[in-house]
Amino acid sequence: MQFSVFTSYLIYFFTFIISSFFAAQYVKRKSILRYFYFFLAISILAINASIRGMDVGTDFSSYYIYITEVTNKIHSISNISKLNSKTEYGFNLLIYLLSKVTHIVPLIVFFIYAFIASFIVKGAEKLFEKKYVFYGVLFYLMVFWLFSYNGLRQAIAIAIIFYSLSFIKKRKKIAFFITVLFAMLFHKSAIIAAPLYFLYSEKERKKEQRYLIYTVTGIILSLLFFQLVAMKFGYQGYLNSQYANLDANKKTFAALGIIEQLIFIIPFFIWRKKLINAEKFNRFYFNTLIVFLFVQLLTFKIVIAIRLVFYFELVIIPISIEFIKNKSKFKSDYKYILLYILLYLFLYRFIYIYSGSGNVIPYSIF
Repeated sequence: MQFSVFTSYLIYFFTFIISSFFAAQYVKRKSILRYFYFFLAISILAINASIRGMDVGTDFSSYYIYITEVTNKIHSISNISKLNSKTEYGFNLLIYLLSKVTHIVPLIVFFIYAFIASFIVKGAEKLFEKKYVFYGVLFYLMVFWLFSYNGLRQAIAIAIIFYSLSFIKKRKKIAFFITVLFAMLFHKSAIIAAPLYFLYSEKERKKEQRYLIYTVTGIILSLLFFQLVAMKFGYQGYLNSQYANLDANKKTFAALGIIEQLIFIIPFFIWRKKLINAEKFNRFYFNTLIVFLFVQLLTFKIVIAIRLVFYFELVIIPISIEFIKNKSKFKSDYKYILLYILLYLFLYRFIYIYSGSGNVIPYSIF
């Protein structure tokens, strides 16, 4: 059964709203009932993901077949390493453990997505104050959840990294790096998060921070300029190695994708100082934005640059929450900031991006 485009967006949006509401109730409650709300928050997301048709998500049918094969082939933990597959060990182990509970593939898919949703809800609980958990979960789902309908293993890794951000804030080095290693068991790209711990220091180092921002921003702008010039004259060297096998239209699309990110983070930097004065940990988010954009420009494979976008989103959401949290500091600017955030989340990420890629629109059920 396939739904219209408009109905599909409504299904996703209200799924996110209801899940975020239950997540907020889970954080606010102190009784044993709170775990019932936690179950509801993750279940509604997992149900939406597990009952969808094979045509929803470019990789879903492949994952479905792979989960079926692993469930039928692996009968002991020792056999997991013998799989002739490039799939990470952690993902295979997760399937194996779930297969001990059930051999029904849609139910295994349900549990995998419940696993992802659990890290999102728990990550929001640790990172945001109670009254902002609803917005944190909702915003995160808007930009991230539908990506998990394609890049399932990476989605698990990103959700785990999101959970680990609170360890950076609390300066729990061992806990953070153990969590990163755990995320790498599901997708190797999680290694990009390892250096993030060193992008924040409790001691204020304004001079070093200023040099970092000016230097890296200058490099980013220079790379963008030379990248566009190289593409204009058909030069296949320099940073263009990542675009060498793409046609002209795709090259332009790839370059514009990076420029779009730059456009969307510029307004955040306009109000950067006020945000850092309100909460010094916000400095970490801004440093991370710059470094991620820098790494994307230097990567040699366009697929890596695209995948890094979703790690990039890890810090866009907390910054958005910080704007809402500190609205009194922005006075008349606040309405423009809020409009900007809403335009980014709803029009750009939720509607524009997902309508054009990933085959998540229209939604269908089997």
